[in-house]
Amino acid sequence: MTICQTTAFKEHSVRDAFLLLAAMVLIFILYPLASILLQSHYHGLATNRPAPQFQLLDVNGKTTTLSDFKGKHIYLMFGFLQCQDVCHSQAFLLNSIAGVLPEDDIEFVYLAMDANTDKPSSLEKYFNQRGNNFTSLRADTQQKMQSLATAFNAGFRINGNSDSNNYSIDHPARLFLIDPEGNLRLTYNGMAVDIKQIIDDFYQLNNIPVIREI
Repeated sequence: MTICQTTAFKEHSVRDAFLLLAAMVLIFILYPLASILLQSHYHGLATNRPAPQFQLLDVNGKTTTLSDFKGKHIYLMFGFLQCQDVCHSQAFLLNSIAGVLPEDDIEFVYLAMDANTDKPSSLEKYFNQRGNNFTSLRADTQQKMQSLATAFNAGFRINGNSDSNNYSIDHPARLFLIDPEGNLRLTYNGMAVDIKQIIDDFYQLNNIPVIREI
């Protein structure tokens, strides 16, 4: 073999090694990245972190925690009975979801923001009577519920004197989906999403085909 042939052989070997390395990069780095970019998108804001834990009271005064709902998907909202609009729209949306998804797999949870007016009997009539899987919860102090809302990135603020009737509550319109293992998976803006999008996300999240048209 001549010197020129030897040099050419080495050049080919280096090139082949470079091409092999490039192929490995494509396989082990770019392909997983492409898979993520090409995967189906949710209508809600996707996340996957443990949902904030809570210890609240149901309408009968019984302590209830997030773990009590383990094994079920939870649609959770913050609301207050004197709300003028969005809270009632979200509660109606939960009603619509309940008419499509199986009751045994879903729990709907209403976290009452107003410790003054959201009394147990009123919550029972407004929310719990919508179905066996509807549960309203309240905190023993206003600060406790505000801290929990902040942990969900749904912090709210009371404007005015909460000891009188002359106050309002500023809050974001958010709806949360927690999976059976207690992970916060999706967040919705309650004013900008409809039931078809939520149901579509539920089926996609659980890798099941659409079984009922909305």
